[in-house]
Amino acid sequence: VESKSGNKSGPKGKNFKGRRGRGGRKGKAGKAPPRKLDKASLDDDLDSYMMRDKKHGTAMLNDDLDAYMAKAKEAKEATKEEAEKPAEEAEEK
Repeated sequence: VESKSGNKSGPKGKNFKGRRGRGGRKGKAGKAPPRKLDKASLDDDLDSYMMRDKKHGTAMLNDDLDAYMAKAKEAKEATKEEAEKPAEEAEEK
């Protein structure tokens, strides 16, 4: 890279200062150890986040539960119908 005066600046240029002014080294001293993540702690974090507004959080959890139960009911009925089809086909033959 050439400056206005024609001198080359770069790693071996006149104004090269090494790594000074770039933040320095960062050690691990003072850092808290990472928190162990398990199902219970993640569930607690999610509940505390969702329940900041109790009315909204409760409504959302109820909607999620209703959707899950409806999907489970549909899946159960679909497997029941699939189980009955071979039995009906066997009776027809």
